[in-house]
Amino acid sequence: MVYRILPVLAFTRQHLDISIQFHKRQLHHRGIFATPIVRKKCVPYDSFHEEYGREMMRNLDTLEELAEKEGNMS
Repeated sequence: MVYRILPVLAFTRQHLDISIQFHKRQLHHRGIFATPIVRKKCVPYDSFHEEYGREMMRNLDTLEELAEKEGNMS
């Protein structure tokens, strides 16, 4: 099941700014942060990143649900 997280790792590791922006959005998606706003960045999180990032968040949600069902998460 670990291989299923590889697309997320590849996406978020392409540039530090993209990683920060994705993870801020992921934490906002989970209700941890009130907004996905981040400090000034040099690489914009454009419409491609936004669309692909949402897809990666759905994948992470699915993986978490599967892991909980299988008892792999506490």
